[in-house]
Amino acid sequence: DGLSVNMSSGSATFSGGKFIMNGVGKVYLPSYLADFYNYTITSNATLLSGESASKWFSFMYRLQNENLYYHYIAKVGTTASNGIIHQKRESSSAWSYQAQTPYSEALKASKSYLFKLEAYGNTAGGYINNKKLLRTHEINALSKGKLGLQVYGTKVAFDDIKISIDFNKIYDMVEPLYCADNGRPSVDPVVLFKMVLIQHLYGLPSLRRTAEEVRANIYYR
Repeated sequence: DGLSVNMSSGSATFSGGKFIMNGVGKVYLPSYLADFYNYTITSNATLLSGESASKWFSFMYRLQNENLYYHYIAKVGTTASNGIIHQKRESSSAWSYQAQTPYSEALKASKSYLFKLEAYGNTAGGYINNKKLLRTHEINALSKGKLGLQVYGTKVAFDDIKISIDFNKIYDMVEPLYCADNGRPSVDPVVLFKMVLIQHLYGLPSLRRTAEEVRANIYYR
């Protein structure tokens, strides 16, 4: 729900509980995520096939448009010196490399790997199976934007895609709106924000109804 598919060739479909992208193209995650810029993206990914060692798939983030974003790339030939890459896409024909490194093994078609990207402030880190592979401090040019998945000449099964958002930014945003020494203690502003987010995601008719749902359903906690 909320995915936007933009495949130049091939397909992007759900099959057997997994999201399978095959060919060349992008899939954008729900648009509300574009309001954040500090998060962790994880997915269990299985490379099912690749046209050649130079083909790849990636997590895109802080995406401004089709040709301006950062992404964390895994090539079919992961053991090459540039098998794992963090890159800034700057135009339809230009990009810059912030970091690159090999991975210890070639990705096996029958094996699932946990891919993780952390982006906080001007720093990004890339992991496979919780092993840190690269880090860059050069992501300050783009502060926020859409998130997505991309394939280029590969077929990949993504499973259990998670976006963990750092809500601490909200405290800085609302601090000028609160008085430190007058009035009754407030409800935690992050809790209020999460309740409105739940209301939006699940189509609840009012904040009162949302509060009732949150009290009654441990799923939301």
